[in-house]
Parts: sequence; C-alpha cells; structure tokens
Amino acid sequence: MPDSFQIRPFNPATDFPGLAQLITEIHDEHLTPESLANDYATLDPKYAFSSWIVEIDGQIVGVGLYQQFPGRYHPRKFHLDIGVHPSKRGCGIGRALYQHLRDLLEPQDPISLSASTREDRADSVAFLERRGFKEKLRNWESHFDLTAFNPAELAEHVAAAEAAGYAFRSYPDLAGDPERDRKLYEMMMVARRDIPSPEPLTDISFEHFMKGFDRPTFLPEAWYIAIKDSQYVGVSNIWTTDEAEVLDTGLTAVLREHRRAGVAKALKVKALGAVKALGRYRKVKTWNATTNAPMLAINQWLGFVRQPAWITFLLQLKAEE
Repeated sequence: MPDSFQIRPFNPATDFPGLAQLITEIHDEHLTPESLANDYATLDPKYAFSSWIVEIDGQIVGVGLYQQFPGRYHPRKFHLDIGVHPSKRGCGIGRALYQHLRDLLEPQDPISLSASTREDRADSVAFLERRGFKEKLRNWESHFDLTAFNPAELAEHVAAAEAAGYAFRSYPDLAGDPERDRKLYEMMMVARRDIPSPEPLTDISFEHFMKGFDRPTFLPEAWYIAIKDSQYVGVSNIWTTDEAEVLDTGLTAVLREHRRAGVAKALKVKALGAVKALGRYRKVKTWNATTNAPMLAINQWLGFVRQPAWITFLLQLKAEE
C-alpha cells in the first residue's frame, strides 16, 4: 500500500463530519453528520459491524465497512460497502480497502460476501466483477413528483377498499391501542417475507424494530396501517431524509390473504396524501426489485418514474451449509 494514504479504524468522536461529507460527494445526496451518527448509534451490537476510513493529509477520502443485516442474518455472511472520493479513484484506495476487509473477515470463515452499486456506475460494477462478484438482484429506484399529485383523483380506490371492509389509519391515529406497536411489528414480520431479497429474510427483534421510531427520519403521520376485523393486515410508510424536500419510501406490504383487494394501492394513496398535505416536500423515492411485478405496477400506476437500478452482487466463497 502506498505511503500516501493510510487505513485506520473509524473514530466516532471525530470522524462523522468528514465521513458525512465524503458520502455526500460519492452519492451526490446530502447527508448530515447527525444523521450518520444516529445510524451508527442504532446499530444492533449482536450483528457484526466494522468501519474503516482512508485519509490523505488528514482528509477522509475513502471508507470501507463490513456488516451483517438483522433483516437477512447469517452468521457467516457479510455485506461490504466501499466508497472512494471521486477525485481519488484509480489510486489503489478501493483495492486496499477491499483487501483490508477481506483480511479482517478471514478468521470468521465467511460463506459469501455481498455488495451493491448502481448500474450506471461502470467503474464500480467492473471493480466487483473483477473480484468474482456475480449479479444477484436488481432494484429499480423510482421517483415520484409529489407537487403534481392530487390524492382526490384516486380517492375512489381508497373508498373501494373501505367498502370491502378495510380501514386505513395513521400511526398516531392508533395511539389508543396499547398493543399497536406489537401488532404492527408482528404483521410486518409476516408481510415482508415475500419481498424479493438477495438472501433469505430473517425477523428482526421487537427491540430493534422499536429503535426505528426514535430515528430523526421517522415521520409518524406518513405511516399508514390497513385494518380489517381489528387485525393489522398491511402497512405503507415514508421517511424523511437529510434533503429537506425529499422523502424515502420504507416498506409497503400486505398479508398474503389480503392481497389483490386494492389494499396496497389504498395504503400508498393514503401515505402519499399525508405527506402531500404537509406542504413541504416535492419528491418521494422508492426502490423495488425488478422481479416484484405487483409493486412495480402499483408504483407505475401512481406515476413513479424509474431511475437507474441498484444491483446487489454476491461473491460465493464456500458452499451453503
């Protein structure tokens, strides 16, 4: 490794501003140090996570980390994330970070490694393919122009679902239900199981689930729950981002036995209507696997416009157990 840069452990006491700036410049999306610090603070210590940075003359120009996702956990499977400042690419930083992470993981005898990049980032795609990573799953990123959205034009779809016995309530609307959070958690763990994933999905703990409501991006009025016969049967939620006028879609999912009844459409209309009514947002982003035809159709019906896809790659190191 050249002497011109060094890899060192991430220091949470000093590095959040520099790392947030680096990620902002890599992805061209604003990220604040406070938001990044919250992401790190809410990590579940039961799952592996290790973060390293690269410095040149005291400036953070690269980051590399490995982690395990609670929602698709396997003790010997890890996700890698490597980023290098656009002005410093081609200097060996990415190669050094990758080898460093591989060396750190070797004692854990990994079965496989995953990594993601956007399809229009040819250098990143080539970087992974040269190291033996194979495409596993694509997710379309899609954008919705909230300024042009008129919920009243789609009110009939909500009314049709209501006529079939479904009620749609926001998260604050259900504050009087002492079992709200537990019921929501249990429904979401079941409803999400059919979502396409590069690895089998696993349930997160209730405690980890509840941490989401403490995040600064939590927007309670944009969480809508579908209810039938007092049972929670579906959810759609939207989160804020560090870009003041831009929102991210979280999960839209409906229990299997309540699908094809217009519930997901109604949930999306209600959640988008709620953020439209707030009057301070202009765009909503979402991501859907290219194999998830039903949800892609709903988003296209609503007017979401597809952007370049995100590709998840997998490096199979050993046979599955």
